[in-house]
Amino acid sequence: MAHENLKEMISSDKKVHHIFYLLSLSGIFLYINAFIIDFIYNSSYYGDFLALIAAILLCFPLIYNAILDSNYGQTDMNELAAIGVLASLSIGHYYTACAISSFMIVSIYIEYRSSMGTQLSIESLMNYMPSHAIKLIDNKEEKVHVNDLQIGDIVRVKPGDRIPADGIVIYGTSDVNQSSITGESQLIPKDKGKNVYGGTINISGLLDIQIHNIGDKTTIGKVKQLIVQAQKSKTPVEKLISKYAKWYTPFILILAGMVLFFTRDIQRSISMLVVACPCAILLSSPTAIVAALGAASRTGLFIKNTTDLEIAKNVSAVVFDKTGTITTGTFSVSDVILETDTSKENLIKIACSLANHSNHPVSRSILKLLTDKYTFTDVTKFQEVPGKGVQGIIQNKLVRMGRQNWLIDQGVQIPDKIQIPEDITDIHISQNKNWIGCIGLKDSIRPDAAHITNQLQMMGIKEIILLTGDRKIIAQKIAEILCSTNVIAEAFPNEKVEAVKKLQQNGHIVAVIGDGVNDAPALAAANVSIAMSTLASDVAIESASIALMNDKLNRIPFLFQLSSQTIRIIRQNLLISIACIILFLGLSTAGYIHPILAAILHCANAICVILNSARLVRFGEYIDYN
Repeated sequence: MAHENLKEMISSDKKVHHIFYLLSLSGIFLYINAFIIDFIYNSSYYGDFLALIAAILLCFPLIYNAILDSNYGQTDMNELAAIGVLASLSIGHYYTACAISSFMIVSIYIEYRSSMGTQLSIESLMNYMPSHAIKLIDNKEEKVHVNDLQIGDIVRVKPGDRIPADGIVIYGTSDVNQSSITGESQLIPKDKGKNVYGGTINISGLLDIQIHNIGDKTTIGKVKQLIVQAQKSKTPVEKLISKYAKWYTPFILILAGMVLFFTRDIQRSISMLVVACPCAILLSSPTAIVAALGAASRTGLFIKNTTDLEIAKNVSAVVFDKTGTITTGTFSVSDVILETDTSKENLIKIACSLANHSNHPVSRSILKLLTDKYTFTDVTKFQEVPGKGVQGIIQNKLVRMGRQNWLIDQGVQIPDKIQIPEDITDIHISQNKNWIGCIGLKDSIRPDAAHITNQLQMMGIKEIILLTGDRKIIAQKIAEILCSTNVIAEAFPNEKVEAVKKLQQNGHIVAVIGDGVNDAPALAAANVSIAMSTLASDVAIESASIALMNDKLNRIPFLFQLSSQTIRIIRQNLLISIACIILFLGLSTAGYIHPILAAILHCANAICVILNSARLVRFGEYIDYN
């Protein structure tokens, strides 16, 4: 990216930042005074002297950065502009050198402010976090710094205060504004047992919260890491520009040298060097990407790698996980089937004890539905087997909870006489290889799921696949509602990966949307991966390339539309900037553009690109945020 050293220098050291501002302001002040002295007092000697001092002050940041670029082996607009300024000084055109330097500095700061938009997003994001919290110690309130909080601490959050870290409510009832993370304006009710997230606002009631995550491990900390990662990544268009940038400056220097040789007019060559500065070209992609990232984050979409913005527009197959993605992931217990010698209380106690250690939607639902009535015991040697179930030791007995096929593979004998309704998800439980019962759960389809899949088909998505580990009869009923082109049921994580790779082998660009728990391998294998409901899942942020911080499916087609619009804007920017540079080069060669006018035109070209990119900031304002 252009001016990387200057931007790094400006952003990393406030003192240097102030020095550059002081140099620029001093140079402009002297430049104006030089004009006044030359015009009023008709004293070209003092006017030229002041103009020379002003030119030195103004061109210092430009020349200094050009030297840094040369030392790092980089070539961009700094060298061309610096050569133009030095050439003007060498022939005594101090006013021209001042004008060129002034407009180039304006251009640099415009680019700096534009391309540093992601850093500004990070700073504004961190402003959501409070600096202090009220910690409860022996039921007494004590004000502490947020950095001093530890996992397990209990904090009290009063109405109107921001929650200091991720945790779980242990006392109180309130409504919480989570828009800083999810992009949703709707207030979310919170009571005992509900998760809350650092940086969100407690609106109506008093909450006592036990801290689960602090610092970078909090949800807002992870979002910050996503933004930083997106800032560092480059789209294929940016990589292409970088590839040919090193040939651009030598070519322009040779061209300007040839014009000087044949015309003996150094002002033409200086004008050529100034208008050829590729500032607008280098701004074409990053300004559009920054604007697109802002539009995406406003809706709760956080993109790790900007390459996905270019890939997403080419997606031809979308793979949806079922539980927690197409369905709400909020189950209701419809049946409890027991082995003759097992009590219902013992069965549910085992289920709750195992579920307490898992983040899977099924486990969370079991815990939410049943823990108000039953207590649970300690579990040792807990293990979650992705796509199959969970197991652990309870009171010296090996207990398992999960899919029927998995328990059978572990040697558990399940009675043939069990009658399981077709429309439920059955979760079986065993103790020391003895089947002791089954819990039947019902899930509901998201109300907008069918509309979203229909919208994707209208956008040209050829394949919409429902991929799930659930039973085939349940998956087929949901697939019929969605009008999906294919359904793959009773699939283990490795089989989900194989399904994604098969689509890719058939020439599809594949997007996978899942909850990021059992879908991690499939998410990693996809061309574009989107993890939903990541507020409760660490795996999702690690495995997916895009994190959706809410459960709104309408963000999926929006992402594809944003991708197409972003690439369209980048291409427009490149066309505008390249066309202007070619036109201005031709006019400069013919002698129609003075160096001062060249600096103005160069700045105007960059501003046009920035304004065109800024149209993306408001893209997506039409979608439902609630």
